Amino acid sequence: MAQLIGSYKMSLKGFVLLEGIFAMIIIMICFGIATSTLNNIAQSEKLNKRVEARIAVYNLIIATKHNNSSTDTSYTVGRLIVRRTLLIRNDIPDCGEYVFTITDPDNSVIDTYHLLRYNVQEN
Repeated sequence: MAQLIGSYKMSLKGFVLLEGIFAMIIIMICFGIATSTLNNIAQSEKLNKRVEARIAVYNLIIATKHNNSSTDTSYTVGRLIVRRTLLIRNDIPDCGEYVFTITDPDNSVIDTYHLLRYNVQEN
């Protein structure tokens, strides 16, 4: 009988060790899921800013195509600041390049877009 109790205690020690390993594996899996979820949230915030910037620039490009203004201007669209700059191209005659630079309120650049414009006269 004493021998039976001793082997029972030995099997309990092995069970506790396996139980601890399984608990650690479950915690690691949960930690991995939480990390990937937080990463996706951070990425979606950047993606939302870029989509908002593209919509703003698209509207300004349409306005620029109808307007032959060659002045450098800044627009505020929601929380974003869009700067339009005209660069006269020397390699192509009568060609200009509008550069749209989108920044957030912290002045970090979100994106930059370029639009070639022909028949541009330098002021």
